[in-house]
Order: sequence, then C-alpha cells, then structure tokens
Amino acid sequence: AQTFAKWGVDYLKLDGCYSDPKTYDTGYPKVTTALNVTGRPIVFSCSWPAYQVGAGIKVNDASFDLFIL
Repeated sequence: AQTFAKWGVDYLKLDGCYSDPKTYDTGYPKVTTALNVTGRPIVFSCSWPAYQVGAGIKVNDASFDLFIL
C-alpha cells in the first residue's frame, strides 16, 4: 500500500479471481486497512468473484472502513 501511495496511485482494484476463497473475508479488509494507513486518498474497488456469490457465500461488506475523499 505504501508503494502505491508513493507512486501517486488514485485507484486500486483488487480482483479475487483465481485466489483462495478462504482469504476473501480477511484479505480485502487487510488491504483496506493498509491503504487507509498511508494517509493518501485511494479509491479501493473490491471485485468479489461472481462465483463466490453464485455459490451462496455471503459477501460481507460491513467490516470495510471505506472512504472517498
């Protein structure tokens, strides 16, 4: 996240395709926290794989501390 902030990144999309479904509920919030710690306003787009929702797995966005400045 610090590297993205140093590069002046304004938008980051995290795509979960081909990643381990067991890490979705922890991975996305960890990236959110890391981006917030940088102090740079970065729009964070979480792209939950469609097959996760199709499999009946609930996407929990309540744990995200999102912001847009």
